[in-house]
Amino acid sequence: MKYIISILLIFSSLINAFCETVGPKNEYVVLQDYKYLWTTYDSDLKSFTPYIKENSQDTEVYSLEIPISDFHKSYLLIKSDLDNTYLFLDYKLSEKLKKDTWKILPIESLLKTYKKPKVILSVFGHQNPERIQVYMAYPKNETSIAAATAKKNPFNFLPRNITPYFSSLVLIFIITTTMMTFLSNNYTKAFRRFYSFKDLTSFMIKETSFLVNKPLDRPNMMFVIFLSMIIGFITMMSSNKGLDIFSSGFIFQSGDTFGVYITNFFKVCILIFTLFVLKYFFIKIIGKLFNIEKVVDIHFFKLIQTSVFFFSGLLIVFLFAQNIFIPLKENFLTIATAVISIFYLLRVLVIYFTINRTSNIKTLYLISYLCIVELLPTLIGLRYITTSLNIVNT
Repeated sequence: MKYIISILLIFSSLINAFCETVGPKNEYVVLQDYKYLWTTYDSDLKSFTPYIKENSQDTEVYSLEIPISDFHKSYLLIKSDLDNTYLFLDYKLSEKLKKDTWKILPIESLLKTYKKPKVILSVFGHQNPERIQVYMAYPKNETSIAAATAKKNPFNFLPRNITPYFSSLVLIFIITTTMMTFLSNNYTKAFRRFYSFKDLTSFMIKETSFLVNKPLDRPNMMFVIFLSMIIGFITMMSSNKGLDIFSSGFIFQSGDTFGVYITNFFKVCILIFTLFVLKYFFIKIIGKLFNIEKVVDIHFFKLIQTSVFFFSGLLIVFLFAQNIFIPLKENFLTIATAVISIFYLLRVLVIYFTINRTSNIKTLYLISYLCIVELLPTLIGLRYITTSLNIVNT
């Protein structure tokens, strides 16, 4: 146990090393960088459209939508490297920005002034918004200040700042943790088997194991449900990092309420669970066509085991990264695609070597079988997701 705690502490320290600091004397830790979120007003469409440098040569007014209700106790930092830049808040002139001087706006004061969850920040007189720095940040010394305040007044009870998104994540975390606890207590042998790294890397498995020869039995299906919940949890956190599949419509709802987030989570879980069950019947049909149906159960077990391992680790990474700023949002789709692609490639290799060691099947047959049931669906799925997200983002 102590080794796991040490690894988690080291991992946390490495992540914190990537935190970006800005502001006067770099005293603020970045929570959100708005560099790539500028918009311009299109008079023909009568709406704001994403800023594109080539199409905005003559534009002098640029805007940002700032969700101030999501950043209680934080600060909005603004700096321009040119003179004659005017700052507007909710379409009203606020002040003229001084060249190379940070303007710091407390979020609490903005909430009191405007009394709504979002404000529109606009700048006038600057033809290149990329040279205007806008950050949502938190002071590094706030922790020490809070500690000193708590020492003076240990019974200083303050209400929590709650947003629908983070409230939904808390509930999803509780649901997922409860499911994990249920599995570890009621299916102890299966839990140890699925989370055994030694078993994962062992290519010789017993075909008579109850987890292998009964793929649709209750223990396996419970872990498929648990895996679906983990993937759903990751999907919910990814939606705040630039991978928003909910905007594409399909069966999902769009909105910023607690009910919408929870409903979308359960829809993702049901969709993932259905895909895993359909995957089993798909590989069973292809296995019969190739006359190698005896390896289908082994294939499905390794598929679930590797997926549980990978997505559980990925969930831990997301939980660490949820509370810090890592400036990867604009490249998140590319990074996510690369990570998922590497995982699926490694999963195919694990399945290949396991089947190759436990069954006497010709290599050419096995490779053809895996290309059809693993590589082809993966390529189609990645292509569909990236295409859909690119359409939504444009």
